[in-house]
Amino acid sequence: MSAMLLCLPVRTLASLEPAESRVAHARRAMIPPVIDGSLEPLWYQADPVTGFIQYEPREGDSPTYTTTVYILYDTEALYLGFSCEDAWPDSISRRVRKRDDVGRADRVYINLDTFRDRRNGYYFGVTAAGVQADGTISNENDFDGTWDAVWSSEVSVHDSGWVAEMKIPFQILRHGGAMPEGWGLNLTRYVYRLGEVASWIPLSRQAGPQVSRFGRLTGLKDIAFQMYAEVLPHAVARWDARGYDAEDNTEAGPWHSVNDWDNLGFDLKWVPDPKFVVDLTVLPDFAQVDVDREVINLSDYPVFLTEKRPFFLEGKQIFDSSPVQVLYTRRIADPDLGARVTTQQGRFRGAALTARNHDEEGDPQLVGASRLIYNLGRNSMLGYTFTHLNEEGYQATVNSSDGRIRWGRENSLTWSVSAVDRDGPKHQPINAQSTVNIGYERWDLSYNWGFRGRDADMNDLGWTNYTDQTWHWANVHYNLYPRSGMFELWRFRLSGYQESMTDLSHPFGNGQLSMNWRFRNYWGGSAGATQGSHWRRVYADGEEGEVGQYRDNFGTYDPVHYESNNYWLELYSDARQPLEGVLTASRGSHRDGERVASSQSLLYKPSGMLEWNAWHNWNRVWDVSDVNDGFTTDYHIVGLSLRWHPHLNITLRSTIQYTFSDDWYEQAGGRYTAALSERLLSNLMLAWNYRPKSWFYLVYDDRREEVLLDPDRPGDRTLRAKWTWFFVVP
Repeated sequence: MSAMLLCLPVRTLASLEPAESRVAHARRAMIPPVIDGSLEPLWYQADPVTGFIQYEPREGDSPTYTTTVYILYDTEALYLGFSCEDAWPDSISRRVRKRDDVGRADRVYINLDTFRDRRNGYYFGVTAAGVQADGTISNENDFDGTWDAVWSSEVSVHDSGWVAEMKIPFQILRHGGAMPEGWGLNLTRYVYRLGEVASWIPLSRQAGPQVSRFGRLTGLKDIAFQMYAEVLPHAVARWDARGYDAEDNTEAGPWHSVNDWDNLGFDLKWVPDPKFVVDLTVLPDFAQVDVDREVINLSDYPVFLTEKRPFFLEGKQIFDSSPVQVLYTRRIADPDLGARVTTQQGRFRGAALTARNHDEEGDPQLVGASRLIYNLGRNSMLGYTFTHLNEEGYQATVNSSDGRIRWGRENSLTWSVSAVDRDGPKHQPINAQSTVNIGYERWDLSYNWGFRGRDADMNDLGWTNYTDQTWHWANVHYNLYPRSGMFELWRFRLSGYQESMTDLSHPFGNGQLSMNWRFRNYWGGSAGATQGSHWRRVYADGEEGEVGQYRDNFGTYDPVHYESNNYWLELYSDARQPLEGVLTASRGSHRDGERVASSQSLLYKPSGMLEWNAWHNWNRVWDVSDVNDGFTTDYHIVGLSLRWHPHLNITLRSTIQYTFSDDWYEQAGGRYTAALSERLLSNLMLAWNYRPKSWFYLVYDDRREEVLLDPDRPGDRTLRAKWTWFFVVP
């Protein structure tokens, strides 16, 4: 038998090894190591952690270079020392970027499952340039980088590779203490120029980096905890200048101050126990400093926006673990007070928040949401979510229960049932859906069924596209990872979709065939085709009789059927090179007409501190009855951004986005002329991380509508200075 095992390839041995058989032992340090990027002799008292295994590009193979990790701890913190061998240290990618922007650099990570629940955790990483990355893990392999914490790291490059040291205070972690079975652990190293990822725990490229596959970190004892509070006050100073108004033919207005007591506020986090957190906010800091990328949205539905605001990030992964978006916190757009608690006790995990919000008219609203999760078995769960909105003359409530059962490495069954109780109609106020996923060798199969009643509107605090629908879809994926030849991977997908109204009227469906590929030189692409039909809900304003969007998914509508087809192609170049690009093209139907689209983007990285990004998006529609009377209409977005990072804690960025459309109208003799509408957005930003988790921003915005570049006709201009100061009260 042993002789047979010796004949097996490395990747087979890795797949046979149970993840939990890998155990790393943390050694207690009498004197804490100095975090300076140099492994002093103290580190070698710890047991070395080795045996990393490739995850990319050759699953199961030994990595090109050896990685050794030393783990120490004391009552206050966990310490890690990474020794990363490299025969070509001058080729180590050391790009300087802002925090969490680490995708184009050599880097190392530690993943921790601090409750050993095999579902959730934290990750901490640092690049060879010293850029930190951190975030949370939920639902086994959902990584979210919006969470930031205060921890220490230092790096250095030497003749035989590079070194990274980390100090992770136990205080910043929600954890179950020094559990006898230990914490879940994984360690990862990225060698950027080789496109190589090596992990301490053997991982499946098909299943991803699952928390349930983590090994164990043992040896932690007598972890001290002291109740503490984090305070994050902020101040925003703002000055506006009104631009030239083309419609009223009025001149630009002067600069004026836009400052009052609403520009001051603070967040308070109180941690009485590592399993329990209380957050409070007064006039929370929602000042936007990062410019949003413009998009061409030709649908009837709004664009989903990612939550980035600090108050809503603690416990966000608890709400996000629901299969449906019962809580979409961007609905709470203008709060002045808020409170939240999060906790994990044994198999229970929960979060609750409340806030006083103001709607678009400034009227006050009281909003609340809570979610409770019970962990079943190894990595299954049950969940319950409740949301409530109350304002004068109106109330809305959603109750939602859900669950997930997992078995094997890639198999799962999820379901949810939600009931909506809001003022107004209550016909079929139920939303229900379920999904089953099956993985077998190179195959992935999934099937989803759903029902959303006519009045199952969760959009007071949640997110749904539209109601009065029932649907089915099925996907079959085939993943191929050739061990030789010019291709590094192939993925094929065949899917089908069927939908109708809840009374089974107005059915439609489509089928899709697509594929992804990547060459060994890291060029690659995707292509696919969709054929079928769909029906669009044409909404009418009850008073005006005008067709248009409605309150996200309600209104008086008539279903209109269309043929539906779409063909697309995407090509991308090697992201490891100084110049990288992406090209996409598509052709298909749009409502009762046609559409063609393309996009191009180039990213130029002349040095480790500087990068240029240029992009162009174009859509053309024609013969669409409710767009420009069926005539040809072009939509364009052209953008250019510059990022310069002269220091790890300083970022300078400029962004220009030019959006315009050409509307073509028929004239006598069959000729056409263009009517141009345009918008120019400019943003300049200086960001200085002057101390841990404390920032100073200086931001200038210029917005010009329907006006070409004319110095005598400036746009609407805003200058903001934003300051935050983070400190801890022991």
